[in-house]
Amino acid sequence: MTTIISKFRRGALAAGIALSALSVSLHAEAGSLKLGMTTWVGYGPLFLARDMGYFKEGGLDVSLEIIEEASMY
Repeated sequence: MTTIISKFRRGALAAGIALSALSVSLHAEAGSLKLGMTTWVGYGPLFLARDMGYFKEGGLDVSLEIIEEASMY
């Protein structure tokens, strides 16, 4: 009997945490992010995500800046 009650309590706790996380995300404001990076092929997915609009879909204003001068980084 106690295992059924404790399973119920764990489920209720998990549901409460999920609902509170959902309410926080609903009130989140869109942010802006500026990334400065060197020229490296590994950053390609960031440019692809920007060009395909993934950041905009997530409510982010992302600016990707390439730093070419070594003294800047």
